[in-house]
Amino acid sequence: MKIQALSKETQKDFLSFMNTHPYGPSVVYFGEHRYLTPSEMQTLEDPSNNRTKKDFISRREEAAERLIERGKLQGLICMSDGKAVGFCGCNRKSEFVCMGRSVPEGFYKASTEDTLVISDMVTAVEYRKRGIAGKLLERALDYAKKSGYSAVECYPSIEFSEKNVEIFCHLLEKAGFSEIYSSKECSVYRKDLS
Repeated sequence: MKIQALSKETQKDFLSFMNTHPYGPSVVYFGEHRYLTPSEMQTLEDPSNNRTKKDFISRREEAAERLIERGKLQGLICMSDGKAVGFCGCNRKSEFVCMGRSVPEGFYKASTEDTLVISDMVTAVEYRKRGIAGKLLERALDYAKKSGYSAVECYPSIEFSEKNVEIFCHLLEKAGFSEIYSSKECSVYRKDLS
């Protein structure tokens, strides 16, 4: 397995991964980087709605390409056997855009603090339980330290999968993150690097 930064060179692999894993990463939707609403997801999953799905995917790919080119969509891709099998979205907090509904707005506000936000952690179903998420998290933390970030934050939310959030939170705790906010729907985890 090989972990690479999201770039123009890895963009095709990322787009393929994004289009085959609709619940993650938080999708690029018509120029925004955010989660799908349940009705948008239903539209995508409706087999009788091929035209809408094709239009949606094409527009989403174009938006992702623009965001990658401008450096607004960043992350790490795990490759195995020539295909993307995992993704970890990471952006500077001051550039992080999230449309999630479950974390208090204050955590999303642009910050002068140099914090890296891990927005997504997705592993292909057939590659789970192989340590991919742990390797992606480790690589993201290494990147944050080498780049001079003072902290890393994550906002796990049960909007899509409570079981996956439990697993991810356990992974964060093992990596030294502390839970600094918790509600029924989500948590905020933070690791200071200084």
